[in-house]
Amino acid sequence: MNILQVINVRWFNAEAAYAYSLAKGLIKKGHKVIVLGLPKSPVIEKAKADRIQVYETTSLNSYNPFLAMAGLRSLARLMDLEDIEVINCHRSEGYPVIALAAMISKRQPRLVRTRGDVREVKKWPLNRIFYTRFADGVIASGEVIKKGLIERLGLPEEMVDIVYAAVDTERFRPLNTYKDIRKELGVPSDSPLIAILGRLGEVKGHRYFIEAASLILNEHPSARFLIVAKEMGEGAERLKRNIAGAGLDGKVLFTGFREDLLEVMASCDIGVVSSIGSEANCRVVLEWMAMGKPVVATTVGVIPEVLRDGETGYLVPPKDSLAISKAVNMLLSDREKAISFGNKGRKLVESVYNEELFVENTLEVYRKALKHS
Repeated sequence: MNILQVINVRWFNAEAAYAYSLAKGLIKKGHKVIVLGLPKSPVIEKAKADRIQVYETTSLNSYNPFLAMAGLRSLARLMDLEDIEVINCHRSEGYPVIALAAMISKRQPRLVRTRGDVREVKKWPLNRIFYTRFADGVIASGEVIKKGLIERLGLPEEMVDIVYAAVDTERFRPLNTYKDIRKELGVPSDSPLIAILGRLGEVKGHRYFIEAASLILNEHPSARFLIVAKEMGEGAERLKRNIAGAGLDGKVLFTGFREDLLEVMASCDIGVVSSIGSEANCRVVLEWMAMGKPVVATTVGVIPEVLRDGETGYLVPPKDSLAISKAVNMLLSDREKAISFGNKGRKLVESVYNEELFVENTLEVYRKALKHS
């Protein structure tokens, strides 16, 4: 199958990671894939490094009608020259341009729209038309997103297929031997280590993680807490001030991006996701489970769909540091339960959220789209 993956994302967020891992998985299965994106964007640069064919254009994210029209013709030519059969569009920006280009293309490729954004889809009549009349298939990265599409755009339930994100179970897996980062961080070997990973945006709820740390220390004074940030800057300085202001210096540790992320995760006892919004894919929950670690996470986005409460971890309300602390304390007080949760999480990822199933479920939508008349 000749497939055009449209990943016009300016940064490498969870949405881009979902689309890019799909592109790589499709190539691994023997399909021809072209990644279409913004010039010099992280996705395009990664694709080039992986020797994946790319097509760069600024027309998709432009508000200039002349640039959009020029892009329309060049995109249609691309579809014809590369004999594209299926287009998978992962962003709303540029989706109308892609849809119109597919319509004027001699090849008439089928169009699949994947939505991995928990923000409410716009109810605009034109938006509904582009979903219902132009799309030959619609993928949602979770039930919560599918529900929004049905309720706000009136899409028939059978039109929207759910394809959850996946994790590389060969890369993310329990490690028997690894570089223990505790010595580097000054964490005693017998101290529980609880961590949060990811970017430092307000939506990730780091303040609630820090507040929960203070409460956990009342019951487990030897516990230590780790914040691993994707980026440093003002956000990092603000959190460091919060940590110092709470008297948690030496208790809540802070590190920037780590090349040895797997060793960091393997050295931890519990993973926490304290997000107050977003999480349309939430790779980090799947990654913690794949590593065989119990997870405490908030009930936002797709998290309640992928984490099994009381089986692979605990779900807690967003913006509730007390609930986070209680859930972590329960795991710290019952080592056997924590181990059991981690083992069950690993098995769940292996059976449900593996890359093989992720790619095959997507291909099934493509096959259905090719039959769409």
